[in-house]
Amino acid sequence: MKDSELFEFYNIDILSVYQNRPDKYEVYTDNFEGRISIRDDYYETLSQEERFNINVQFGYRTKKDGELVLAVYLPDLRKASSVEKEKWIGHKFDDFRLFEDNDERFNLFIRRNIFGKWDIENGILCRIRNIISEINALTEMTLNETMFEYEEDVHLTFPVAENDHKYQDAHLRAYGFLIDGLKMEAIKKISNIQNIQLDKNIEKTLKALIKVLPKHLQNKIIEPFNNVSDNRRPATHKTRKSAVKYPAFSEFNSDMDDIFKSLELIKEFIEKITNVSTEVCMERKNKLEMLPKFDYEKKILPNYSICKFNNIVGKTIKKVEIGFKKCDVDNPESELSLLHFTDGSMLSISIVSNINQLISSDIHSIAKDLSLQFHLNFVPSLKKN
Repeated sequence: MKDSELFEFYNIDILSVYQNRPDKYEVYTDNFEGRISIRDDYYETLSQEERFNINVQFGYRTKKDGELVLAVYLPDLRKASSVEKEKWIGHKFDDFRLFEDNDERFNLFIRRNIFGKWDIENGILCRIRNIISEINALTEMTLNETMFEYEEDVHLTFPVAENDHKYQDAHLRAYGFLIDGLKMEAIKKISNIQNIQLDKNIEKTLKALIKVLPKHLQNKIIEPFNNVSDNRRPATHKTRKSAVKYPAFSEFNSDMDDIFKSLELIKEFIEKITNVSTEVCMERKNKLEMLPKFDYEKKILPNYSICKFNNIVGKTIKKVEIGFKKCDVDNPESELSLLHFTDGSMLSISIVSNINQLISSDIHSIAKDLSLQFHLNFVPSLKKN
C-alpha cells in the first residue's frame, strides 16, 4: 500500500491552529509521532447539536531542506467533523519530490503505528513523563512526598517550526513542567536522609537539589536543567530579536534526551539513599490506588458482623485456611477463609447474600447458580534492597 493511500501531508503550522485553543483541543507531539484531539471536558459542555469530532494521529516527513511536514493518518482525518476538515484545506502539501528519500523519523512512525512493531522505543517526551511518574512513586512511597508537581502535561511539546523562537517557546513549556514543578518539600526530605543542612534562604529548587547531590553527580544532573533554563530565558525577558532559522526540532530532541539521562541519575540516586527499588514502589502505589474506598456516609452499627474485625487488632496470625463454604442446595456458592491466631482464637470470613429474600420463591433455583467471591487486593510492604 502506498503512503498516499494512508497519509495526506500538511504544513506543520496547522498545529498552531489547534495549540492556540488549548481550552478546546489537546495537541500531543513527540519526536516521531503526535495526535490532535478534542478535550473531553470541553466536549461535555457542548450540546448534541454543537458537538464535533477530531482525533487525528500523525507522524512527520522530513523535507530535503530540514523542514518538517505532518504525515496525517488519512482514515482519522476522514472521520473528523466537516468543520474540522475545513481548517486543514489551506495547509495541504503535495510536492513529494521535496521529501528526504531515507526518512528515519517517518520510518519509526510507520513501523510502530502501521506495522505494529511495539519494540520501537517511545518518543523522548513520553519517556520523560514515564520516568517522572517512577520518581514520584519512589519518593511518595519512601518520603511521603512526590518529587515533581506534575506527571502529565500536554503543553510539553516539540517546536512547531524550525526557528529559534519556537525552540525557546518549547523550552519555556519544559521549564514550567520540569523546574517550576520540582518540589522543595521533597528535596528537604532528601537532605534529612543525608543529614545535610540546607540554607534556610535557598528558594530555588535547582540550587537546593545541587546541595543534596553527591559531587560526582552534580554537573551531570544539573547542567541539562540549566540548559532548559537558559534557552527559555529569551522567551520570558524583554523583547526578543527577530526569529532566525534554527534546527529547533532536532536540537530540542537532543536537549530532552539529556534531561531524560539526568532524571535517570536522579532516580538511581534516590533508590540508593532510600535502599528501595522503583519497581517495588510502583507496585505498592498501584496496589494502593486499587484499594476500595470507604463510603463514610453509611454508618456501621455495633451489631453488624463486620465489627468482629475489631477483635483481631494486635493479634498474630498463625495459619490461614481457604476454600469454599458448605451451603444449602438453594444458597449461592461462597468462598471461605478461616484465620487462626497464636492465642487460639479464630475468625471466619465468608459471604452472606440476601438474594433469596429478594427473588420470588419460584425462581429460587437461580440462587444455586450464583457464585459469590472475595475480591482481595494485597498491598506489599516496602522491602529494602
